[in-house]
Amino acid sequence: MVRRVVPFVCLALIMSGCQKKVDKVESAIVVNGESINRAKVDQAAEMLRQSIVRAYPQKSLLAVGPELVKSAAYQLVSNSVMLNEAAKMKIEISQTRIDSSFETIKKNFPDQATFQRELTLAGQTEESMKKQVADGMKLDSLLKILLVKIVTPTDSEYVAFFEKNKDKYVSRPKARVSQLVFPLDSAVSAEKKDAVKKSAESALQMIKTGKSFDETVKKYAKNGAIGGDAGFVQKGDLRPALERVLENMKKGETSDLIPTEVGLVILQKTDEEPGKMLPYDEVKQHVQFMVEIKKKNDFMTAYVDSLIKKTKVVYNDTSLIPLPREVMDSLLLNN
Repeated sequence: MVRRVVPFVCLALIMSGCQKKVDKVESAIVVNGESINRAKVDQAAEMLRQSIVRAYPQKSLLAVGPELVKSAAYQLVSNSVMLNEAAKMKIEISQTRIDSSFETIKKNFPDQATFQRELTLAGQTEESMKKQVADGMKLDSLLKILLVKIVTPTDSEYVAFFEKNKDKYVSRPKARVSQLVFPLDSAVSAEKKDAVKKSAESALQMIKTGKSFDETVKKYAKNGAIGGDAGFVQKGDLRPALERVLENMKKGETSDLIPTEVGLVILQKTDEEPGKMLPYDEVKQHVQFMVEIKKKNDFMTAYVDSLIKKTKVVYNDTSLIPLPREVMDSLLLNN
């Protein structure tokens, strides 16, 4: 399946962190005379890393490398120029809305002392946090104004996207499995554990010498074992220990005893279905989502780039100079 897109819209509540008239040594980037220090860039990079990990849990070990830091710096510059544009368009947020949102944030903390401690650790005050909240709301309002200008994709665009990415719309392989579980509590005596193990070994021997799985289940159910046909399963449906064994089994094979947190398990793979191409009608909703997100990404990319070209941006920290557009897109959209 096509992977989810991390949309190129500003990380609205990512510490926009612009400070006026900051000493040049502390100023990593200057945008129209306003400064962004390196600490804010590093903080934004970590938030960007976390957003990628949330979208792609398999990236949980993703490090904050130079490319990610550059992308975070670019997002902060984008926030700055867009806030400037919001000011030109006279987008204002009422103090009531700001205070309400701020109070909602505070409710995520158990008490005022904890909230204040976290603010201090982040180098923030209540006033600077409220400014962030206001800036985030302004960016959100600006985005809503801009995105209504995007023309809705046509059916032919959806179909063209599907045809181009057809190989990614494939169902996951399935395996039909029967299981026999001999429950085993870690708190039971060594004698009981030994008895359960002997019973499980006896059942396994019966199956491997020709006794049907169902008959074996019925026989050992009298001793507390449970099991039977579990139906078709896909990757992620079973406990990791069972999944690792099942992946290496052929149709008709029976596993050895598999120790798990719940007891000893015997698996038998009774059938399997390979992944297959999915028809357009079945994935149409996802295709539409992907095309519309791409259209928004492309629109916002062009819009923000056009604003930056008209803005004086100075990179005192040259390690933060943006990557080429195609590299940055690859990082944010395909990581």
